[in-house]
Amino acid sequence: MKLYRRGYLAALLGIIMMGPLTVHAASDDTAWQQLLNESQHDALDRRAREEARKAALTSDRNQRAQQLSAQRQALSRAEARRQKLEDEQAQLENQLEELQQTLTRESGHLGEVFGAFDDGVQQLQSRLDDSLVTVDQPQLSQAVHALANQHGIPDAEDLSRLWQLHPLIWQATGEVAEFKADYTPLQGTAVHQTVARVGDFDLISRDGAIRRSGQLLIVRGGQPSEAVSDAAQFIEGNSEAVPFDPARGLAHELNTREPSLLERLQQGGAVGYVIVALGVMGLLIAIIQGIRLTLESQRMRRQHQAMEAPVKDNVLGRIMLRLPASGSESVLENALDEALLREMAPLERGLSLIKLLAAIAPLLGLLGTVAGMIGTFQAITVFGAGEPRLMAGGISQALVTTVLGLITAVPLLFAHLLLQGRARRLSRLIEAEGAHWLVQRLSRTSNQRQSAVAEPVASV
Repeated sequence: MKLYRRGYLAALLGIIMMGPLTVHAASDDTAWQQLLNESQHDALDRRAREEARKAALTSDRNQRAQQLSAQRQALSRAEARRQKLEDEQAQLENQLEELQQTLTRESGHLGEVFGAFDDGVQQLQSRLDDSLVTVDQPQLSQAVHALANQHGIPDAEDLSRLWQLHPLIWQATGEVAEFKADYTPLQGTAVHQTVARVGDFDLISRDGAIRRSGQLLIVRGGQPSEAVSDAAQFIEGNSEAVPFDPARGLAHELNTREPSLLERLQQGGAVGYVIVALGVMGLLIAIIQGIRLTLESQRMRRQHQAMEAPVKDNVLGRIMLRLPASGSESVLENALDEALLREMAPLERGLSLIKLLAAIAPLLGLLGTVAGMIGTFQAITVFGAGEPRLMAGGISQALVTTVLGLITAVPLLFAHLLLQGRARRLSRLIEAEGAHWLVQRLSRTSNQRQSAVAEPVASV
């Protein structure tokens, strides 16, 4: 501000001193006076603005100083409160330690009793949470939960109550109790009917065994019809035999999860479908060939009863029709051999294919086993061995394809042996009948020749 004032004074003195020198250039004193007034007015404006700015800065500094003082006071109060709380915490910890020492000193050996009491209550509570006894006797579970949730040191009454609960639970687990309850059958509509509890093993109703899901009772699916019928007979009072699962539902669960035939085939994958297709094809061929051999055997028996009149509907008749009417012994034998070779080949038609399918089926089962194990090892590589369900698919395919291969191969092998034996018996029978017919024919031809030779000799 002082610098500005000095500048203005210097400018005014310069103008005054230069006045005589420029008297001829600026003779108008009014212009100089106006310039002087404007300079003074500007200087006053600047001074006012500087004063206002200085006042604002001073006011802001005072406000910040007040805020800083208030924050320091709040910090001081917080520090004092923290120190007070820490002192109170230390005092409480000392009191707690003193109380624990007093409790340990006064309880003496009762601490072990209280520990055994807590362990017994916890074990009994965990047992009743999964028990079927609480379905019709929920008061037992409520009593145990009351003992487990109480605060403080157990007294003699608590010990006596725990002691009295054990024989009640033991008695309930060894009896068959009937009561009314709501349960959901397989149709999905809840009903209120009689339910029988067989100890702590199983729940049965007219619709079969019941499983417990939380507070709900649901009829198990996939039960054998005999088990459902036996349960209904017992509930209705028509039988004294009580059907139940001694494994506490595990047998029912395994029976429910038993896959159907279609699910087994699906577990085998593409290899399983190929094995089944080959097995069906082999069985069809075996059935057709068995029917052909049976019909052929019946027609041969009819032909055997009429050897003098051969027909073409059987192998033996066609062989006799192929033989020439006359000829030497060698010619007839060659003709018989040729006819046997032509007619006996169809008797074993399809047997080689059945044998081939019986050999291929186990190999395909082994292929499925290898593919399933590869999938299992890949699952182990990606997810580790901690999740068995991820490996179940590959293991199922490995086992199912092996079973399918063996199931397919064994019947086909038996069918091949059976059909091969029947075909060979028919072949031997045809050979024997053909040889017998040839011997008879050669015998008649020899007799005719001897008669023809004997007639001229008699005439002579």
